[in-house]
Amino acid sequence: MNDRLWELLAKYWTQRITSEEKTEMERMLLAHPDHWLRTGLMQQINWKLDPALSTRQADRIADRILGNVARKDADIAKEEGGKHPLRKILRHWKKAAAGLLVLMMGASLAYIWHGGHSGDHLRWQQVTTTNGMKTTLRLADGTKLWVNAGSTLRYPENFNEKTREVYLSGEAYFRVKHDPGRPFIIHTSDMDVKVLGTEFDVRAYSDEDYSETSLIKGAVEVSVNRDKQPQQIYLKPKQKIVVAKTSIEIKQIRDKNNGTAVTPSATIPDSFTRNIKLEPIKVLRGNIIAETAWKENTLLFEDESLQSLARRMERWYGVKIIIRDPALAGQRFTGSGDNVSLDKLLRILQMIKPFHYLIHDQQVIISR
Repeated sequence: MNDRLWELLAKYWTQRITSEEKTEMERMLLAHPDHWLRTGLMQQINWKLDPALSTRQADRIADRILGNVARKDADIAKEEGGKHPLRKILRHWKKAAAGLLVLMMGASLAYIWHGGHSGDHLRWQQVTTTNGMKTTLRLADGTKLWVNAGSTLRYPENFNEKTREVYLSGEAYFRVKHDPGRPFIIHTSDMDVKVLGTEFDVRAYSDEDYSETSLIKGAVEVSVNRDKQPQQIYLKPKQKIVVAKTSIEIKQIRDKNNGTAVTPSATIPDSFTRNIKLEPIKVLRGNIIAETAWKENTLLFEDESLQSLARRMERWYGVKIIIRDPALAGQRFTGSGDNVSLDKLLRILQMIKPFHYLIHDQQVIISR
């Protein structure tokens, strides 16, 4: 971010900003939506957009992009009373594109064709959230999703009559519409999650050494993809499964209440307990669930190394974090940041373990 934006943000947080300066700040953030989470303004500013195009013009442009309308420019000019609308459209294009970015909350869409398993062809869509952004969407069956930063979700425009299947890389929270005749299946690189109608969170980032599914309510069946022989594991409400991506045993999970080890479920074969653990989800003060706090714009970390936390902060704020000291990278932190700016979160971490940091544009350098 440039110096002028930081200056305006400082005035905003200290309530010394004028209405003209606030308008300028909002326009700068509107032009760069990746700055929202980084500045902690995701829920602080009420965005108001004036439509750049009429509904009729917007529909016509959308139809052209999708290839559904092939009218000649002469016909368009005739409809517009002899005035060619192209110049006006170009004049407003940048503003319209910014508006679309706001509505999409940083998510990019791509449309692809894919053959279904049962011989029928489904039109698939893909939503990808960049670092620093989140989005929500509702599928054709009524299922609602919250997609976390740095994630990709592939889903059909309309499900077939037998199953509802999607593919996820990253993290998403699912509120699945109940349909006993069509199971809902989420495919990830390490596990497949099958449900009929429930709420749960799936975390499967490619750059992390584990994947997990956290069940909030209802019931899910998890198939862990190991040695070409998937193992079926059933989760109960307020329970999660953690799957290590390597043969290294997951560190022993401790019950925070009494310090005793949590006993793995009998449904997990002994040969798989080195890679798979069942664990209760963590409900904190204020009835906040640690595994789904991101959905409420709260960044929680408990006994987490700075290296691991930095990776999450990169996705959360859309920055690159460099830790100069390996010993510092291994230091562990516990705390939370509720819709705070990157600078404020780093100052919170400094109070836990002292260090120095420098923010320059989209890069953070941390050192002793």
